[in-house]
Amino acid sequence: RLTYGLIETEVGDALSMADVRESIDHLFGLGRFDDIQVFPEGAGNGVRLKYVLVPRHAVQSVEFRGNRGLPEEDLRQAMSERFGALPDAGRANDVARALIEVYRQRGFVRARVEPQVQELHDPDRAVMIFTIDAGARAPIQRVEVQGLEAAARLGVRAIIS
Repeated sequence: RLTYGLIETEVGDALSMADVRESIDHLFGLGRFDDIQVFPEGAGNGVRLKYVLVPRHAVQSVEFRGNRGLPEEDLRQAMSERFGALPDAGRANDVARALIEVYRQRGFVRARVEPQVQELHDPDRAVMIFTIDAGARAPIQRVEVQGLEAAARLGVRAIIS
């Protein structure tokens, strides 16, 4: 009889979806599973519940592939500051959005970042992969300094029109 204080459904009790949901909540609370599914199977006059637990695949490394346009160290630093050196696999899309913002701030206005989590087994680990297409840096189309005081602060001695 498996209870351990986590599984609320017990042999002999009437089937209660509230107990099934609470059991799932308890198991998710352990932080060790990416997914938990419950399958009912006919068993004589009753039902057998099969809990399928998909182990969490901890990220063991992060890779940056493709046309990065920026140094890998800069990308790792930006990711680590916000998500840690090895983000949770479920945050891959959030990391990708943050990296796109880094690219935009540095002039790569059309940058694309595609996240992927490659699961490994034995033990259950994962590699987070970001395939990047930085594109071209946006060129400066025009620079304008207005007012003599602003020009003087910038060290401009003469303004030529």
